[in-house]
Amino acid sequence: MTTRLEDFGVTDYTPLMSLVPRQFSIFEEIGLIQEADVHYGTQEVHEFERVTLGEDEMNAASRGGDRNFAGDDETQKESFRIPFFPLDKVTTPAEVQGFRQWGTEDAPANVDTLVNRRVERIQRSHAKLRRDAFYTALVDNKVHAKKGGVDTALAKNFSTVWGAARNTDSMTLGTDKPFDKFEAARQHVIAEAGDNADAYEMIAIVNSKTFDAIVSDASVVAAYDSYASEQEPLRERLSGNRNNRVFRHKGTVLLEDISGKIPDDKAYVTPLGIDGMWQLAYAPADTIEHANQIAEASYLFMKENYRSVTIESETSMALVNTMPQLITEIDVTIP
Repeated sequence: MTTRLEDFGVTDYTPLMSLVPRQFSIFEEIGLIQEADVHYGTQEVHEFERVTLGEDEMNAASRGGDRNFAGDDETQKESFRIPFFPLDKVTTPAEVQGFRQWGTEDAPANVDTLVNRRVERIQRSHAKLRRDAFYTALVDNKVHAKKGGVDTALAKNFSTVWGAARNTDSMTLGTDKPFDKFEAARQHVIAEAGDNADAYEMIAIVNSKTFDAIVSDASVVAAYDSYASEQEPLRERLSGNRNNRVFRHKGTVLLEDISGKIPDDKAYVTPLGIDGMWQLAYAPADTIEHANQIAEASYLFMKENYRSVTIESETSMALVNTMPQLITEIDVTIP
């Protein structure tokens, strides 16, 4: 551990965050965001980039004659201020002593337990924040930046920023075949993404009530009854024993989300595996010493003065969808 800003009695315990394995949201586990699209910046404002790939005609020409020239790919850059999320706790004398003793040769075993318990709680809270950010992006089509449950000015709408509206559709179970609607969403992605991406798979995210209604639909029930998911690659990514059910049919994976964050009357259909579509950016800690330094995903400090000791944790992060037009939001009517 390194003591930071000694005149202010602040000790940096950020390395302790690696003691506890990071908890991943279901969206991270299924690969909605690629590792290459996670940015650790040096500023509190991050410039996100959306690239639309193009192609050029190559016409036959006479040797020694006029040549063909390539055009440029279309690039759009937009700046987002990264929301800041602190989480502090006024700690007990035992915890203070535990943090000071952790890592020393003569530290008792209960010190490790105490420190791990406090770090685990903080890690769980940070994991919840990341999950909330994914649901806000998926359901509300905006950056997660709430205060007291109310959006702040940093909660930018993706369609407004990029000038690209989401695709919308509707279906009534018992009348419409749900997987025909999902196929229409896939065709929309093909039309919009073109040759920019051809290795993606389509995933439809619904809550438990809608999942049960879809797999009970007359057009689906026989396929679902005979479906064996044990060898399902997506199922394997979800560790196999997760409560979230998956069902693959006609080129789309139906994913049950049990979080309670997905409305009863909605299905969200999105491609997985399109580079740059989902991007996650982190900004440095809110300290003088960390200004202009490469960000970490989260920070942990212990701040002391003669009256109190506080454990401070923080993260600055923004999850951004640069291609909102590739998501199809379907209104679902269950008779």
